[in-house]
Amino acid sequence: MKVLSPSKVNFGLWILYKRSDGFHEIRSVFLPIDLCDEIEIKESELTKVVATEGPEGDQNIVFKALKVMSEELGEFFSADIFIKKRIPIGGGLGGGSSNAATVIKAINEIYKLNLDNEKLLSIASKVGSDVPFFILQEPAIVMGRGDKIERLNIKFPYYFLIHYPGFKIDTGWAYSMISEFLCNNYEVKEKNFEILVSLLKDSKFIEALSVLENDFEKVIFDKFPDYLDLISFYRKKGAIKSFLTGSGSCLVSIFEDKINIEGKVGRCYWCKQWGVV
Repeated sequence: MKVLSPSKVNFGLWILYKRSDGFHEIRSVFLPIDLCDEIEIKESELTKVVATEGPEGDQNIVFKALKVMSEELGEFFSADIFIKKRIPIGGGLGGGSSNAATVIKAINEIYKLNLDNEKLLSIASKVGSDVPFFILQEPAIVMGRGDKIERLNIKFPYYFLIHYPGFKIDTGWAYSMISEFLCNNYEVKEKNFEILVSLLKDSKFIEALSVLENDFEKVIFDKFPDYLDLISFYRKKGAIKSFLTGSGSCLVSIFEDKINIEGKVGRCYWCKQWGVV
């Protein structure tokens, strides 16, 4: 079986506080985009995970996904898995989480398990925080540690220009650095998030982009000031908005139409919302 594993962008990311379980309470809107990895999955007596880039074998999150499925269902599941990576690693696009969710769904089909979405989401939540979102692969309001998901019926009409600068940002480092910006008074963040969601529901996308914030920009732009030059470059090229996605290194710029962006350092990808032409 060959399947596509889409990525995502964060429309805003607010970190409210660190929870008692060690995770952070977040508010965000996730949109799936059509920048995809390709995964080939075959039945096998033992699990083998090979990727063109990044972790392989039991170091890859899809190995954990199979292990969790086996534990949850009380039956051993294995597969021969080949991942053709296209989604930049460490870019904040959720590639690993998407791979895990895609494999969970594929195993459900290959082994004819007939698991419903509720069970698939339950399994996914035990694999990783963002994995449940990729079970649905639909725009969603995301809260909690990333495990509370509410579908959001929107069709974003513009292009995403994903700019991967050639390096990844460690999620653990990003969260450790953001801690100094957390405070008890997080009502303003909640309010801004609610405004964003309301505008998106009303298809007021330009207005929504104007209130979009990512708390990680505070620390990442300070450590990597070249982002400010990149944002200025894309603004002059006609970008409606440029922002970081997740805690990763990818800069997302919103354009009405594609432009010529040759010569920029790193890798660039033109994308649309997954499932929207």
